[in-house]
Amino acid sequence: MAARAYDELQLRDSKEMQEDRAYLDGLVAELQGQGFAVESRLAMGDPAAEIIRAADTEKADLVAMATHGHRLVKDILLGATADKVRHELKVPVLLLQAR
Repeated sequence: MAARAYDELQLRDSKEMQEDRAYLDGLVAELQGQGFAVESRLAMGDPAAEIIRAADTEKADLVAMATHGHRLVKDILLGATADKVRHELKVPVLLLQAR
């Protein structure tokens, strides 16, 4: 939640954001170790808007997302963020159930 208002409220990195950065750094190192060219970005703001912006900026031809349901029935099936992303992007969106 802190990421949504990070710039607006001039917040410092929360513990969750620090953990997220460490998680991404670990994934990048693992994938680079397997020979993949990888970049990571921890965006601040509305998740759907930031995913859409990143996909447009990077000219992505596919967006893969993990989903988890915890709201209304539609959100239980897809997730609000995934639902917005899949409706607004013009490229395929691969949705995977988070474990």
